Amino acid sequence: MNALADNRDAPPPFEAVVRLPTERGVQEYTIPDALRPLGWRILIRPKPIKDMSDGGIALPGQAVDAKRHLNPVGQVIAMGPLCYRGERFQEEPWCKVGDWVVFGQYQGLRIDVAVPGGDPDNPRQLKAESWRLVNDDQITMVVSHPDLIRVYEVVS
Repeated sequence: MNALADNRDAPPPFEAVVRLPTERGVQEYTIPDALRPLGWRILIRPKPIKDMSDGGIALPGQAVDAKRHLNPVGQVIAMGPLCYRGERFQEEPWCKVGDWVVFGQYQGLRIDVAVPGGDPDNPRQLKAESWRLVNDDQITMVVSHPDLIRVYEVVS
């Protein structure tokens, strides 16, 4: 079987429940249901960047930030109701929720989204992740696995 067509090892679609305090107590929000892009916009969660090397060495913060900035791969979390409609898009949609896509590193609006912090002892702990809100025509490729795409920084 072709490695590009076999995406059984790809990470599952992102889902999380966030509990935030309100005036009436704690309110639960399910991501992606709580985040709804409008119009032709697509909400993308960029592929998480490792802060440790494969050998277990902690990478400097500047190196992690550079990789995060250059990361062009993300998972489609939600799509606006007008995505891939109209006279420009006569064929089927280019992507769907759950797909891993490639987009330009400078495209879209960067937004911080509160997601669970990953601490099993403290499920209320939240962390901010930088997600992207891009237009539907800014998606350049769909990939079956996010690790198929790598970006190399050219140092001169």
